Order: sequence, then structure tokens, then C-alpha cells
Amino acid sequence: MIDNKSAFCCPVCGGQLQKDGKSLRCENKHCYDYAKSGYVNLLMSQQGRLHGDDRPMVRARTAFLSAGHYRPLLDQIVETALTCVSDAPKIADTGCGEGWYTQELHNALVSKGFSPETVGVDISRDALTAAAKRPFPAEFAVASLYHIPLPDEWAELILNVFAPDCMDEFARILAPKGYLLKIVPREDHLLELKSAVYESVYENEVTPPQSDAFELISDTVVRYTLHLTDNETICNLFSMTPYARKTSPSDMAKLNALNELDTTAAFSVLLYRKR
Repeated sequence: MIDNKSAFCCPVCGGQLQKDGKSLRCENKHCYDYAKSGYVNLLMSQQGRLHGDDRPMVRARTAFLSAGHYRPLLDQIVETALTCVSDAPKIADTGCGEGWYTQELHNALVSKGFSPETVGVDISRDALTAAAKRPFPAEFAVASLYHIPLPDEWAELILNVFAPDCMDEFARILAPKGYLLKIVPREDHLLELKSAVYESVYENEVTPPQSDAFELISDTVVRYTLHLTDNETICNLFSMTPYARKTSPSDMAKLNALNELDTTAAFSVLLYRKR
């Protein structure tokens, strides 16, 4: 017997969604069609005011991550996840973007004998167009992280990489004693890149999120030097960041003149457990 049940629930009534050809439907006949690339849009119109990654940002991130520049971070994510998942974990990547971390974590767990069920949600249709084309079994949905279309206590592990922290919603979809794996940049992340572009540079403000629903188990710092040897890679890295949307033409000219750069990559890998 084929199981047509989706991990996602209806954003209107909360009912279980079932796969029906090229659509998802609930028992109350709410229907959501799959996009050609394979994701489904479960974002309600009143939730759609947030700004997600656009196509140039998605292309830049895909190229940069696929080249392995953040592999040390990924290795730590996998190592941390292995300490807290069961044999068949349900994993939700919240703010999954173009799906590189989603796919790499899923495949790493499979290679070690686990059987994960993986979903990804993001506000950006452009990002999910890329994510849903990745060759691994996962469900992807356009959705707000403040209204994640998953049932209560569905996930064993939430992955949240450089994305908003919606702690109340994370607590809702996490199973009892489930884990949240959140990645944030450290104070000196990309400091040299910013110094090459801007006159005035400041360190990132790092304030790990806190919630009565969660206990912080560990804070593992990953820090290394990125040696970038061509302008395309440097521009791809810059285009992945929020700076790309608010940089003046004169500062962009400085970026476009860079052909080699050493810059710090620094991250906190935060592991929380639901109380």
C-alpha cells in the first residue's frame, strides 16, 4: 500500500495533508498544487510580507556552498546532530534556503545507517525552486517560520542555519526533549571582507536566543580562514549576506576590484534541548 500522507498539515484548518497527484489536499478539501520544481506553497497571503532570497542570491549561495567553502561548518553540524538523533529522526530545516545543508545533513545521516524523514521550509520561492530539485527524498514548502505547517511535536530535530529564531513555534513543532540546532555568525565572521568594502566596520552582535521552553546544551565555535582567489567567489560570498542589499555603488566598486581575499569564517553551532 502506498503511503500518500505528507508531513505537512493544512495551513488553513490544520488538517493532515495527503498527496493527490500534483496537489496536496486535506479532508476539508483545501488544495495546494505543487510547483513544477516540486515544492508546495503553504504560505497564507497575510503571512507573505517577509522578504526571502531572490534569484541572484540563490545562485550565489548555491555556487559558493557547492564549492565546499563552508564544509567545516557542515561537518560540525553533522557531528552535533549525530549526538542527539534516533535511528529514524524527523528533521525540519527551518529557513532551508536552496537546500544545501538540508541535503548534506540528510545524506550524511543515511550514510551512517540512519533513516531520516526530512522537510524544509523557507519564505523564498526562488530558494525552494532550487531546493526541491536536489536529488534526495525530502518535502519542501514555502511557509513563514512563524507559522510552520507541521503538526504539534512532529520533529525530533530542527535545523536553523542563519535564519530567524522563532522559539515559540520551534517549541510547538518539536517533540518532547527534541533538539534545536541553530547556527549563527560569530562577532568576527567575514570581518576582513567587510573591511575591504566599507570605510566603517563593526563586529557582528552575537546574542544566542533564549527561551523558557529550551535549555542550551552546547555552543561549539567553528573558526577558520577562507582563502578566496577569484572575484567571482568573493562576490558570491558577499551576495549571500544581507550587506548585498544595502551597499552603495562606490562600495560595490571596491568589491568588484577584489581578486584575492583572506577572511575569517566564524560560527556558533548552538544545540538546544526542549524542556
